[in-house]
Amino acid sequence: MLFSRRKLLWLTAATLLAFSCNPATPVSTVVPTPTSILIAPEAFLGDVGCGVEEGGLLSYQVTLIDVTDGLTGAPTLPSSPVVDCTSTVVFETVEIGHRYGARIAAFDRKGLAAESEGGLTVVDEEGSLVLPRWTTLCTGYDGEIDQALGGAGGEGGSFSNRSLGVLAIEHAAVPIRGCAPLSGDFDPELTGVTVDPTSFLGNLSCGGEPGQVFDYSASVPTAEEAVGGASGLGGSGGLGGSGGTGGERTACTESLSLRGLEPGQWVEVEVLAYEADQDEPSWAASCAARTELGTLSPATCGPLRPR
Repeated sequence: MLFSRRKLLWLTAATLLAFSCNPATPVSTVVPTPTSILIAPEAFLGDVGCGVEEGGLLSYQVTLIDVTDGLTGAPTLPSSPVVDCTSTVVFETVEIGHRYGARIAAFDRKGLAAESEGGLTVVDEEGSLVLPRWTTLCTGYDGEIDQALGGAGGEGGSFSNRSLGVLAIEHAAVPIRGCAPLSGDFDPELTGVTVDPTSFLGNLSCGGEPGQVFDYSASVPTAEEAVGGASGLGGSGGLGGSGGTGGERTACTESLSLRGLEPGQWVEVEVLAYEADQDEPSWAASCAARTELGTLSPATCGPLRPR
């Protein structure tokens, strides 16, 4: 059996109480976890973020490899469905005592499906073939049998007892790790920050009356002015201006994006908010976000303050 989950559940067993006809006599029943191998997006994404728009990494498919006898000529299990980037894939059709790795095929689109159940061929809603944009191979190592749940890079075991893949253990959900970096490139414009007005308005409201926010701008300060490690980002930041002077003004009811930022960095964003028909900002707020390759990260903002 193969399925995907929205949340990764680190469970080795679930215990519940079952009651007989006499409610005064409870009976304890242990329901074991199915023997399974799972893979979560965190195992292979690395510095890449799940995309929020077409062109980013939006979905993926997993093919499990039985590497018990080595990687060369290793048999494969039926492939998973194509799932959302945030989903975890779980394989229950594994054999206890066998070792498994995984091949990942990732796509920059949603609405994809395997042409046939368990098949590698992926098609779009019109039935046209879709090739993966990125791929990787996961051959994580584990240590001794009782440490196999650790999964990655020989954690919990010395180099001498490392074995290829992760071990399928009875009544345990074992995660695959040890994935190589994803192949393929990302459009630099996909890496950036989104600013949502609801995150900085505080007690203020949008509108055209005095004391209301009509529109706003957002910018990434220059390296000299940035606080908290935005060095090297320049200051243009897509829609942002240099020196924190503000960029294009956006309606108070709409969010905006700062694109083309360096991935894997904490950036500070300065928000300037304006009243209707005013050239000078009435309020300012500071926001921060950590950029991830290939996606727009939401900024966390403090409330607007009088400027």
